[in-house]
Amino acid sequence: MNIKNSSSILLIGFLSLGVFLVSAQEDSSRTDVNYHSKMYKDYKHVEFDLGGEPSRFAWREMPGLFPHTTIHHNKTRPLAVDLNSKVNQWQVKIDDKALSFDDYVSADERIDSMMILHKGKIVYQRYKTIGPLERHMTWSVTKVVTATALAVLEEQGKVDMKAPVKTYLPDFANSAWGNIALQDVVDMSSGIDCRDSDGYQNPEVCVYRAEEALGVVPQIRKTIGTASEFLKSMSAHRKAGEETEYTSSNTIITGLVVEAITQKPLARAFSDLLWRPMGAEADGLMLINKHGEAYASGGLSARLSDIARFGLMFFDNNRGWGTIGKNHRDFLKNKHRPLFSDERIEQLDTLFDGDAPLHSRWQWDLIWKDGDMFKSGYSGQGLYVSSGNELVMVWFGTADTEFQQHELLPLARKLSVSGLLK
Repeated sequence: MNIKNSSSILLIGFLSLGVFLVSAQEDSSRTDVNYHSKMYKDYKHVEFDLGGEPSRFAWREMPGLFPHTTIHHNKTRPLAVDLNSKVNQWQVKIDDKALSFDDYVSADERIDSMMILHKGKIVYQRYKTIGPLERHMTWSVTKVVTATALAVLEEQGKVDMKAPVKTYLPDFANSAWGNIALQDVVDMSSGIDCRDSDGYQNPEVCVYRAEEALGVVPQIRKTIGTASEFLKSMSAHRKAGEETEYTSSNTIITGLVVEAITQKPLARAFSDLLWRPMGAEADGLMLINKHGEAYASGGLSARLSDIARFGLMFFDNNRGWGTIGKNHRDFLKNKHRPLFSDERIEQLDTLFDGDAPLHSRWQWDLIWKDGDMFKSGYSGQGLYVSSGNELVMVWFGTADTEFQQHELLPLARKLSVSGLLK
């Protein structure tokens, strides 16, 4: 994915008040057959992740553009709708301009849809460029789903997180991954030299080649082996456990471990460990390459409401549906790993007005002292979970062609600590 300027997510364009109500509901023009035909005709793989309308189209049509496999659902958990006008009318400030939360969500064209659950009920929802029955690419929100599948296996006593990767993936014994503890892999502190920050634009860097092997970015090399083969060729640039570094290949290894333990393809493991226990209302889809290898770090397409149901699994009282064990939830909150760089801490303090999160663990990007957690996805996807407030906020988005994104993350944190929803 072509990340131009990470600091640009703090900026936001503004639309006039006259657009608010027009933008409030799903745009039916995107369901028109002529739009559908034109977008498929004009689709260019080299441009699919550059933002704007081509990306917006791709995020909802990924199963038509890439091979996928199914994450099966079964019995559906109903979500009662109890819309709360306090959320709609909650006053926020964007670029020093005051407006209601619903007006902001409705106006910002980089938001495709959003849902807020409180105590298991839908208190706010806004579908704009997609409808409630449509799936949307979640990108790196997939990472925390993959990690949570491993957490369930840990609860079942089937994996030791202190054990090295080679314990579960013996074929990796002689690779740089072999002796790295699984906990360092899942915490993004493996020290493997394939950092996402090296950029997806350069076909020669490791992260591009990894995505190429997974069948995501345009193929540059004439012949490409399996993703597993490429993973084995990677090297380390620092000792494991020294620093948190966003490296998607950590998640691919995590997915391979889940497959090795369950002896099932990742999509089927997701179904058994998460999708059916949480009561998903629809099948999810997992992007795979030509070898059947799962894009475990970013390939999940799902309905907005099912990502919300996944978030509900982190509540202590999940009303009879699948719950992630207390030991894991306590670990996430209390086992601090303050490995953010000084620069990153400064950025977070600015973004959250001095309310910076403490650490990241188990693929969650941000975890606060009160236990609130957040996971982001490329181009504006997000999942915010506050178990203390029984609050889940989830959204799908599409960055513009300047890769400017919406501002839902800082607003989500402010809403969680505001006391508006008790």
